Amino acid sequence: MPDTTFFLSPFFQTRASLPELSMAGDTLAPYHGSEGLGDATMTLEQAALVAQIVGAIVVAATLIYLALQVHQGARQMRSEARQAQLTYDQTGVYKFVDFPELGLIMSKAEPPSFEEKTKLVFWMIGQMRAREYEWLQYKNGAITKESWETYRGVIFFVLGTERGRALWEVTKGYFNADFVAMVADMTKDAPPIDMWDKLHAIK
Repeated sequence: MPDTTFFLSPFFQTRASLPELSMAGDTLAPYHGSEGLGDATMTLEQAALVAQIVGAIVVAATLIYLALQVHQGARQMRSEARQAQLTYDQTGVYKFVDFPELGLIMSKAEPPSFEEKTKLVFWMIGQMRAREYEWLQYKNGAITKESWETYRGVIFFVLGTERGRALWEVTKGYFNADFVAMVADMTKDAPPIDMWDKLHAIK
């Protein structure tokens, strides 16, 4: 019969090396093989907290960036609106340079011809359309109240004569109703301008 001591000796050696336990009162000691898991759990919690803080910082930075972009966009829009206003006003001034008879048509005592009234009414429509655009930009917040109050003064010039106001009555139906109401409120108590009389009087 073959000798099995060689094959079984590791088993008996391992069994012999275990501590003897009393079935009467001894208890098994708790297993401490995962003593390091407590530290690992705390590290994960800390990492999660750090991730939350970093996420909050990123969100705050994003909101600040978007706010700056919106502010810059609003400034750009106001700048473009002011540039458009300047262009409209310069165009209206240059029309008087190119067609000085417009002033005479607007202010002369004798009735103008149909051709003269046509020239004047379409110049007036262009000027009032520019004011309507500026008023809409002001209502939308694209320009400030101060800017609008500066540019709306042109309305007193365009409608500064009885002839100009009569032509406005003919054409106002083609404009924004709220703008027309605003113009009516502006000019209801405004007397005709005397600029043309003063211009005629200059030697």
